Amino acid sequence: MQRPLKNSLLTLLVASCTVSSFAGATALPTDTQESSIPDTPQKLSAPPREGDNNPGATMGQSQKQLSDVDHLSPASQEPDQKLAQAAAVSPTGTGILGMDVSGWQPNVNWQAEYNQGARFAYIKATEGTFYRSPVFNSQYTGAADQGMYRGAYHFAIPSDTTGAEQARYFVANGGGWTNDGKTLPGLLDIEHNPYSDLGDMCYDMSPTEMISWISSFVNEYRNLTGRYPALYTTTSWWSECTNNTTAFSHLPLHIASYSGTSSPGRMPAGYSTYDIWQYSASGPFSGDSNVFNGDLKQLADFASNASYKNISTQRLQATTPVQPIYSVAGAIGDHYRATGAQNTYGSPTSAEYKTANNGVAQDFSKNKSIYWHPSYGAYSVDWATTIGQRYRATGAEKNWGYPTMDEVPFTNGGKKAWFVQPSTGKNTAVYSSSAFGAHALNGRGAIFNKWADEGGLLTYGYPTTDEADFADGASASFSINNRETVFYWSSQYGAHSMNKRGAIHAKWMTSGNFSGYGKPITDEFPVGNGAAVYFGNGNGRETGVYWSGQSGAHALNSRGALYYYWVRNGYINTLGFPTTDEYRGADGKTHLKFTSGAELTWTEAQGVRRVK
Repeated sequence: MQRPLKNSLLTLLVASCTVSSFAGATALPTDTQESSIPDTPQKLSAPPREGDNNPGATMGQSQKQLSDVDHLSPASQEPDQKLAQAAAVSPTGTGILGMDVSGWQPNVNWQAEYNQGARFAYIKATEGTFYRSPVFNSQYTGAADQGMYRGAYHFAIPSDTTGAEQARYFVANGGGWTNDGKTLPGLLDIEHNPYSDLGDMCYDMSPTEMISWISSFVNEYRNLTGRYPALYTTTSWWSECTNNTTAFSHLPLHIASYSGTSSPGRMPAGYSTYDIWQYSASGPFSGDSNVFNGDLKQLADFASNASYKNISTQRLQATTPVQPIYSVAGAIGDHYRATGAQNTYGSPTSAEYKTANNGVAQDFSKNKSIYWHPSYGAYSVDWATTIGQRYRATGAEKNWGYPTMDEVPFTNGGKKAWFVQPSTGKNTAVYSSSAFGAHALNGRGAIFNKWADEGGLLTYGYPTTDEADFADGASASFSINNRETVFYWSSQYGAHSMNKRGAIHAKWMTSGNFSGYGKPITDEFPVGNGAAVYFGNGNGRETGVYWSGQSGAHALNSRGALYYYWVRNGYINTLGFPTTDEYRGADGKTHLKFTSGAELTWTEAQGVRRVK
C-alpha cells in the first residue's frame, strides 16, 4: 500500500535553477514526482538515485531507530484535530522549537505543527549529487506559508564526489540562501555513513581527507550564496572522522543527541555550545524535533545575517575572557585526587553532566573524562588512546557501558580496560596493542575464559579482531610471534581453537566452514608429526581433518567404519596419515589412502577391505 500524497498528485516538472551573482538565491525547483514511498523504512546498502521511491538517509540516521525515520506527529496524522494540539515544551526550558523533515514525511500538516510551537524547519533537499527529494518544494513552501523560518539541508556522501560539486548540486536544487528574512542558511548534514556499500562510518576516508572535503563544500557554498552553511553532525562522528578538528568552529552548529536530558552533552572541539539541538526523533513534531539556543531575535539574525556569529562565539564575546572554574567533587573528585589530580587529568573543562543509565561524567583538559555509575564507582577514560577512541566510536557508555577500571599498561606495551553495560550486565574487556589496535571481547564469555585460562596474552597474544557473533556462536582471533589463533564458540560444542594460518583451518574454510564440516568440537591437537581437529554438524555427523607435512590436510568421517579400522589397526604409526579425503570411487566403493601406501575401501555389503 502506498502512502497518500501531500495534497494532490505532484506533477513532474523539472525547473531550471539559476544562481544569483550576489546572494546565492536559487529558483525553487518544482517537485518532480508523486511522493510514493515504502510503507516501512528499511536499512539501505547504497544511497538512493533520482527517481527512486526510497527517500534515503535523514538527519540523525545513525542515531535513530528505523521505526522513527518516517515519524509523523499526531498533529499531522489527525489534521482535523490540529487546533486541539497542546503546545510542545523545550527540553531545555528555553529556546525556540523547530523541526526537520525529509521525503519520509510527505504529508506534514504545517498549520498543526505551527500550532504545537514549531517556528522553524529544515527540509531535506538533496543527497550526494544524484538525489533530490521529490517533495522538497511542497514542504519548503508549506512551512513558509505558516510563517516558519525554513531552510534546506544536504545529506553529504563525501566518498562520491568533491565537496564543491555537492555544494553546487545542493544550491541548484533548493539549497541556496537569500536575505529575505525567512530563509535559513543551507545545512550540511555530515554524519555516520548509513550505507554498508560505502565503507566504514567515515566512508573509508581519513580525517585529513574528510577535513579537505568539508572545506571544499563550505567554501564553494559561501562562494555561491555569500554566507557560510550551518553544520549538522554528532560529537562522536566528528571526533572519529575529523580527529575532532576545530577548523570549522566558526560555522553555526546543529548537534544531534537523543540524550533524553536537558543537555546534549559533550560538544565537538571548538564549540562551547550549540546553535540548534536535534533532541528527538520521535516527537513532539513530525520528523525530528529541534530547539534553537536563543530567542526569536537571535533566530531572525540567524536567518537574515550573512555575517551571523554562532552562539558559541556570541557567548564568548559577551563574557570576560576568564575561563570558567568548575569544581571537582563527590566520587569523581575522590578518584581525581587519588589518581594524580591535575598531573594526570589537567583542569576540569566541564561541570558534571548526566550520562546514560543514571551515570555522571566530567571532562578534563588532558583529553580525559571520569565516569561514575552507582553500580561501579568512578573510573577514567583516556580519549587519546586507541581504547578511548574505540569507546567513543562505538557509542561510549551507551554501548559498552561504564569503565570498571582505569586503563592500565599490560604486557609488551599493550593496555587493558574493562566496561560493564548496566542495562544488560554485559562485560566488555578491551585490549590494545601497537600492532593490532584495540579490540573488544565478551569479558564473561567462553572465548575469553578459555583464552585467559590457557595463558591469555602470554600464550595466544593480543586480540586481532573484536569478538564477533554469528548464528549460535562467536569467534575471535589472537596473535603472538607471527602465530595467529582463532577461537570459535558454539552453544552445542563450547569454545575451541585452531591455527588460523594452518592447513586444517584453510581446509575447513574451503568446505564451507559451519555449513560444511560444521563447528569445531576439539581444539587443534598434535598427532605424531602432524595435527588434527574434529568438527560436528549438530546432526550427529562428525568430520576429522588430519594434517602432516607429508600428506597435507584431509577429511574423513570420524564416526565411520574406515576411521575405526584405521585407529584399530595401528593408526598413524602403521598406516600413516590420510593422503586423500574419503571419496566415492568409480567402483561405487568409498576409498581412503594413506602415506604408508595403504588403501582402504568400504561398502555396506563388504564392510572395510584393505586393498593395498
